[in-house]
Amino acid sequence: MKKVIMPALLAVFLVWLMFFSNREKPAQMQTLAMGTLVDMTVLGLGGQTNYQVLQNAMLQLRELETVWHPDRIKPEGQALLAELNRRLQQGETVTVPQPLQQGFADAASYTGTSNGLFDPAIGGLVKLWGFHSDEQFPSAPPADADIQQALATPHFDDLLQNHALTGRADMRVDFGAFAKGFVLKEVAAAIVAEYPQASLLLNGGGDLVAVGQRPSRPWRIAVRHPREQGRYLATIALKDGEAAFTSGDYERFFDSVDAQGQAQHFHHILDPRSGWPAKGSQSLTVLHADGGLADAASTALFVAGDDWPAVAASMGITAVLRVTADGQIEWTAEMAERAELTPNSDGVKPQAVVRALP
Repeated sequence: MKKVIMPALLAVFLVWLMFFSNREKPAQMQTLAMGTLVDMTVLGLGGQTNYQVLQNAMLQLRELETVWHPDRIKPEGQALLAELNRRLQQGETVTVPQPLQQGFADAASYTGTSNGLFDPAIGGLVKLWGFHSDEQFPSAPPADADIQQALATPHFDDLLQNHALTGRADMRVDFGAFAKGFVLKEVAAAIVAEYPQASLLLNGGGDLVAVGQRPSRPWRIAVRHPREQGRYLATIALKDGEAAFTSGDYERFFDSVDAQGQAQHFHHILDPRSGWPAKGSQSLTVLHADGGLADAASTALFVAGDDWPAVAASMGITAVLRVTADGQIEWTAEMAERAELTPNSDGVKPQAVVRALP
């Protein structure tokens, strides 16, 4: 009897092992979207299904990119935001199309809770600086008079009334500090709605949305060091359904020399109060279950500088990691429990200061 039972049990075990090994093996795809390289990883569904899910997710990602691009009108897709901007610049009062309404409502809410530090209404200012283009940045800042004129647009939460906006010639709505998080959240939600057992990691240029957990270990992500290329500042373990977004002064920028011969660094994270690149931080990372909020908050808290704890509390953000302009590291108590700082090149682990939220 043992000679019959043992091979049978072994066969069952091997089938079980192959099944779960196949479910653990991830499927990966990448594409250029939203001005960055987007990597998608899915597992937990079996090899062929994993890849089919990724193919569908890629199609949805490209469709949403077209929908949310502020300028690019593609004949093969619904360029809803670009068309809305075109009509606004003609002075029309435009009802926001239904597919954009939830995103617009979320963005207006974040404009309010950030006290205007996150503000999609500064699209004209972004274009004035040249940071709207993925191809070439300018070699010098715009004239201060032009900056002040671009700042005359009201805050986004004041502009949006009953899903409608009233246009003007210089108006341009730009969701560059929100769209990536919102789109990745939507793509992840669509996958999970059809495949609740899926585990996935969506990585848009270092900004991530994680759903589910790998059977062997949790998703763990690395935060780029803002000044040392090729090094990581920290690693963070993500919870199921959590997003991690970072804003930094090293991603989109140009350098120039002023009249006195002094080198100047101009990055794309603009302060809606001054119209100039925000000062005070090198990078800032936030964690939150809502990818759109995490994206918007990373921008708002970066702009806030030393006052970021008050803005974090107002926006409902409790996990923050910041590198100040002089290289000091700050974090909240929750982030301190979740993140591990990476040792310097000399093997010494840097120290971080815990900042309390109001």
